[in-house]
Amino acid sequence: MVTDGTEPENASLDSPQWPLSSGPEAADSTTSLSSDASSPPKARNVGKIIGLSIGLLGVVAGGAFAYTQITGGETANTPEQAIESFYRSLENGDAIGMAKVLAPGERDIMLDSIVPMMRELSRLEILDRDLDLNKVPGYTAKVSNFKATSKSIRSDLAEVRVTGGNIKASIDPKKLPLGAFLRGILGSELDTAKVENTDETLRIGDRGDPLVMQKIGKRWYLSLNYTAAESARRSSPESFGVPRKGGGVPAKGAESAEAAVAEMMTAAGQFDVRRMIELLPPDEFPALHDYAGQFIGDAEDLLAQARKVARVDITSKLRSRKITDDRVLVSIVDLPTTLKIDSDGTVVEGRYANKALNGRMTTGTGEVIKADFKGECLTLVVDDETKKGCGPKGIADLFSQLSGKDLNTKGLSDGGVAYGQKCINNRKRPDFGMVTVKRDGEWFVSPTRTMLDSITALMKSLDRRALECIKGEIEKTINSLQGTFLPSATDSIFDAPVDPESNPFATVNDTVGVGVDEGATLDTSDLASVDTTLSPS
Repeated sequence: MVTDGTEPENASLDSPQWPLSSGPEAADSTTSLSSDASSPPKARNVGKIIGLSIGLLGVVAGGAFAYTQITGGETANTPEQAIESFYRSLENGDAIGMAKVLAPGERDIMLDSIVPMMRELSRLEILDRDLDLNKVPGYTAKVSNFKATSKSIRSDLAEVRVTGGNIKASIDPKKLPLGAFLRGILGSELDTAKVENTDETLRIGDRGDPLVMQKIGKRWYLSLNYTAAESARRSSPESFGVPRKGGGVPAKGAESAEAAVAEMMTAAGQFDVRRMIELLPPDEFPALHDYAGQFIGDAEDLLAQARKVARVDITSKLRSRKITDDRVLVSIVDLPTTLKIDSDGTVVEGRYANKALNGRMTTGTGEVIKADFKGECLTLVVDDETKKGCGPKGIADLFSQLSGKDLNTKGLSDGGVAYGQKCINNRKRPDFGMVTVKRDGEWFVSPTRTMLDSITALMKSLDRRALECIKGEIEKTINSLQGTFLPSATDSIFDAPVDPESNPFATVNDTVGVGVDEGATLDTSDLASVDTTLSPS
């Protein structure tokens, strides 16, 4: 069984949820930060500040030391203290402090997936290698007259409204923690960039949706999950109250990592939305599990109609690679799939194996169309006539012939997937797959970690030479499209005027040369894997 996610007092970093250090602050129903003597500011939209908050939070995992530093610091005994702590950390440019405020399940995703991603961004010199997360450079802020109130909406949930305060922030682009690659692209644009100052009145939940804090154990945290769920509930045309804890679609995992992925694919093929929700981690989507009971009935009725006209049969051969004791990457080696649409007798069959995709479609009238895609080439067989196109331009020309329309393919690459194979052919292939996590003895599929880890896997297949190659290919493509559907221009992409009717795109005409170690390789010692064949029923 899956527990309610209560955070134990003496949990460790090795457990799914780990505590902040002890040392509770005094609890107040209304909190405030030190005020200054400045005149009252004009009320403005807080969107910029929220965006800035997310941006600072995004760099929280820039170094491995975040694993230890993020566990220390303050705790919050009240919902107001949690949001006050967030803004205090924002004021100090303390990205680690901002992360401590998040609910442990949401925060763990940063350690699991964003730490490796930021490490790769630093290795590629997209971010500065010497980023200090306790004080992000290039950003200063002053929060004054901060006030917040809270209201309990469930025993473990409280809505918080920021009812007063002001934040003055300053961003100096030249001092931001950008790496050499980004600085090379920005060039003089960054050198001449001016400091941007903002002066915002803090009002969150005053007229719109409030933030939602979650109580785990004895501590309160900011929950992005429940904040989004409550926003959706309030805007729903169907009126319903806050669901009781565990009263929706409880998490129910599988007995192994491979079984979790196989069951998720089977559920998707059978339009079984209930099973798909059950297989999501309880700490990653707690609000979805609670609130799903409000819509699951209507969703199942709708998908029952879809099952009458379509059916998907999926069998799979999977490969697993252990990341940690409670995280396993499951990759698809072979994926024979049959899609049958009963409305007109059309049957579509597909198969993915050995990095090739092939399919066959038989229409209700007996017409057969075959398609094979391998490497950079697409082969189609229509009415016993075979047509083949390779590379972006070749494939576009192929569809131009089939449609009878003259598609503009000027500027597309003749061969090689411009931003992929051509630049990383000699590098290790990205290790893509679905990330599964173990919670209380059961395995679940983690969509958030899957998405973030896929980006990281792609970055691991790159080096600075590959980045320069991709940048050059993008520049060549944009430049070659001048005079077709892009206007001619020589301005930089960073200062070109944006006119949605006359100039919707800008161009980049500069290049950056960087010396790169020719012999750079990746450590593949941890890539040993075992093949597991699963045929979900």
